Amino acid sequence: MSRPTRITQDMIDGYVASGFWERATMVDHFERCARERPEKEAVVDGRTRLTWLEVKTLSDRIALGFLKLGVQRDEVIAAQLPNWVENFVLWVALNKAGILGSYPATTYRETEMEQALRGLGAVGAVVPLGYGSFDYLGMIEALRPRLPDLRYVFVVGDGGGEGTISLNDMMRTPLEEEFPEDYLEDTKFSAFEVSSIQLTSGSTGAPKMCEWVEAMVRLSGEGVFEPMGLGEDDVLGMFAPLAGGPGSSAWACAPQLGAKVVMLERFDAEEALALIEKEQVTYITTVPALLVRMAGCPDIAKYDLRSLRAVRCGAAALAPSVAREMESKLDCRIVPGSGAMDCMAFTQARFEDPASVRHGTAGRPFLGDEIKMVDEAGREVAGGEIGEMWVRGACTGSGYYRNVEATVAAWGELGASGWYRTGDYARFDGQGNVIFSGRKKDMIIRGGQNIYPQEVEAALLGHPKVREVAIVGMPDRVMGEKACAFVITGPGQEFSFEEMGDFLKGKRMASFKIPERLEIRERFPVLVDGQKVDKKLLAREIAQKIEAGGGL
Repeated sequence: MSRPTRITQDMIDGYVASGFWERATMVDHFERCARERPEKEAVVDGRTRLTWLEVKTLSDRIALGFLKLGVQRDEVIAAQLPNWVENFVLWVALNKAGILGSYPATTYRETEMEQALRGLGAVGAVVPLGYGSFDYLGMIEALRPRLPDLRYVFVVGDGGGEGTISLNDMMRTPLEEEFPEDYLEDTKFSAFEVSSIQLTSGSTGAPKMCEWVEAMVRLSGEGVFEPMGLGEDDVLGMFAPLAGGPGSSAWACAPQLGAKVVMLERFDAEEALALIEKEQVTYITTVPALLVRMAGCPDIAKYDLRSLRAVRCGAAALAPSVAREMESKLDCRIVPGSGAMDCMAFTQARFEDPASVRHGTAGRPFLGDEIKMVDEAGREVAGGEIGEMWVRGACTGSGYYRNVEATVAAWGELGASGWYRTGDYARFDGQGNVIFSGRKKDMIIRGGQNIYPQEVEAALLGHPKVREVAIVGMPDRVMGEKACAFVITGPGQEFSFEEMGDFLKGKRMASFKIPERLEIRERFPVLVDGQKVDKKLLAREIAQKIEAGGGL
């Protein structure tokens, strides 16, 4: 049994008694959909359309194929696949077989993949043939001699060659005819076991391996679809990678509702808009950077987006001015939520919340969770004051795989008394909604005064020329640190240091918070997940410039 690192039996009993955890698993919901709506479409990508019954048949065959090969319960298979239906189905299959799935981002390369596969002790890897210009199979073959645990290499596509196994062949082989009908009932994960291991996208070091308990995954879906008002007739657009939090929430919602998922293989603003029109998408889960690109598409008016009702935006904060602009351009509601791969879910706003809540906060604590703000000594701060946000509850992860020490460091202790240290500065408004101030590690201390980058970023995004912004600290001999603004402007627009200063002064921002350097960029470096800005790299870049004589 894959036991969660920090979850005790008393915690399980308490979450069940409170109604947050159920004994039904995600596999149970997929099976129910196959029985009750077998011919209804379940998942669609740019190449393939599958019904709920087809998802069941194909996931059964993959699960049985893994078991027939000799993959043991609780062993790990890592799938580095884009947003294809095979990735969606594979997640179901691994749960059915009782095999731990892990889903590295397609942006991982040899260094990150070796770290991940070695840390996981993965016995199998699943990679695509013919995706983009990168040779994923070649990378795995190069790593294979250094990874003695890696017994199997699976490919999605035909023609992988000697030493590989085609997932397509597995899906075409009717193994269900060789096994009893209920065979997988005895192998699937229970609700209270770790069922997947998700990987973080840190800017340095090996990715952390985050345990997700099956009951938490199910709750993560309920905690989104209930406040978003989603139902069976909704069409869920997965426009962020399935491997990340925003993408996986659509996977968790769909079978509980019986709603269809539409997967965008690789993000492109025009392709995303065209897909909304073609598939009549009603709800999107995505991240701010991708949402901004969609709304900024110069040809947006030519697409019929009337089906789109709501966008859940997570992974990073969306400035109020940007949220208002997105709602106007897309003619739908932008509803924020927050979380982390380590801890799953922090907050969630509701579809019916007023604009002041949806645009100015991250919503209330997520279903089953509680939040407090603390000072540097871990003491709870007074209501409305800024502190580090700590979270615990029924949807907050179960620790790090094979790493009790790191789990204790992140939660303070094992068991029900542990609080996850988010590293986010935040405060409560008067209605119990959370307002983020920025990452603890990103805070800039200028001559003893604290600058929260997110506050300055939100203000600058209100300027009509500013499309994206990242505020980082830069070294200063007198003040210790000062703020530098990296900005991406709209097409063909120029934005000066004086314009920036005048605009922020007009916002009545304290002078010490106003950035004292401006750097214009066409694009920002991103972390390995391809979604979050790599601020550490930007900070190193500006520090090197200053050291080389490019002072203020």
